[in-house]
Amino acid sequence: MVGLNAGADVTRRTRAGRKLVVTMVLALGLSTAGRADAGSPPDQRLPSALLQYPFIVVEDGGATRDTRVELVNLTSRQLQVQCFYVQSPLCRETDFFVTLTPNQPLSWLASRGTSNPLTWTAVPPFFGTGELKCAVLPSQPEIDAHNAIQGRAMVFGADGQTLAYGAVGFRRLSAGEFSPVLPLDGETYAQCPDELHFAFVASDEGSDSEIVLVPCSQDLENLRPTTTTVLFRVINEFEETLSAALTFTCFDHRPLQKISPVFTRDTLGSLTGHLVVRAAEEPVVGLLIDQFTDGALSTSANEPFLRGGRSATVRLP
Repeated sequence: MVGLNAGADVTRRTRAGRKLVVTMVLALGLSTAGRADAGSPPDQRLPSALLQYPFIVVEDGGATRDTRVELVNLTSRQLQVQCFYVQSPLCRETDFFVTLTPNQPLSWLASRGTSNPLTWTAVPPFFGTGELKCAVLPSQPEIDAHNAIQGRAMVFGADGQTLAYGAVGFRRLSAGEFSPVLPLDGETYAQCPDELHFAFVASDEGSDSEIVLVPCSQDLENLRPTTTTVLFRVINEFEETLSAALTFTCFDHRPLQKISPVFTRDTLGSLTGHLVVRAAEEPVVGLLIDQFTDGALSTSANEPFLRGGRSATVRLP
């Protein structure tokens, strides 16, 4: 790949993309009012009952690429959490339990895991690519006992590339005992987002973006992978709209330009674009991984703006 002319060019393009998405949010009227099927997206940056980390990577046993996972207890009491790695492409599930001390974080490398016999914490090592879910096992039925955790992950490599992102949080909305069937219906738990909105830099010789998608609904008890078709609406700087689509099962990670030429600068007709992601059968969560080449390759996580809400169900073993 040929490098960009200057690092400042990357900055200008990124800023242009951020400006574009703000402009289009206002122009498109992204309020959910007036849409009969639109609910509310999950509130972020708040204590949650269920976390979803959409991108966990370990390559070559961690020597080439690894992921540091952080899970934080935001309460003043000890907390038990059940977590599930889901490995792509076979959608295999590995579950484990962790105990979090009051007001403290727990951090581990996915390639190594961690253990503490005093708290019955045993995180197994993870290999490959996939996602991670963590659910609070509350000691009481009150809402505050459910909404207790936040999380982040950082993927880093031996080549110096890093990307950090916040786990998607789903809050408990009503009091009650914990059940292994988690209805993300807007009544018991917050709904899954209906749409993901991103500002992105169009692919060319010096920049590219990859997308990571994970379905909200998952049946981990019966090991039934979820398949859904995802529709992409792409709006360029001239407010012209293009579209693309793909179908995936369980987990998907690929460059945008491998999905469709609409993500390339020649087809899009502008340096940046506004991407709207909406799945047909099941709602999804995800993120973009922006890549730039300016002498060396650099990456960053591009988290979406969440719009609207749709119901989904997570079934745990």
